Amino acid sequence: MKLFLNRSGQVRNIWWVAVFFGVLALITVPFILLFKAYKWEITMTHQALIVVAASWICQLIRKKPFKELTGVINYRWFKHFLIGSGTGAALMLFPALFLYLGGCVSWQTSSVEIAFDKVENHFTIGKKRSEWSLWVRTLRTLMKLKRK
Repeated sequence: MKLFLNRSGQVRNIWWVAVFFGVLALITVPFILLFKAYKWEITMTHQALIVVAASWICQLIRKKPFKELTGVINYRWFKHFLIGSGTGAALMLFPALFLYLGGCVSWQTSSVEIAFDKVENHFTIGKKRSEWSLWVRTLRTLMKLKRK
């Protein structure tokens, strides 16, 4: 058995995953350092662009077209995108709805710290309370650091 190549003589997919994460790190680390130096925030858009750039570079290395990752964008692609998005939204909405109807959670338009207090009170049981409190205190500390 060959560790790096499959029966067709091509690099195994798991190694391409490793290459992708390597390329992603090579792109991300300079961005983090640059943005930190100028005290800018890396937004979700920046992160998405970095992932797209890493994907594109890997496809160039593999000598494969980028649409191998995205598929051909046509009516069928949009149909499947909407079905997948709807299914994903339902998979998040139904458990939240059942928790809400069961009285386990409530939604508020208030600060993050108040929300943490609500979550802490609803989801702590017996001995796990101290572990949960530590987690919530850690998140609160991180939120305060981010505000500064």
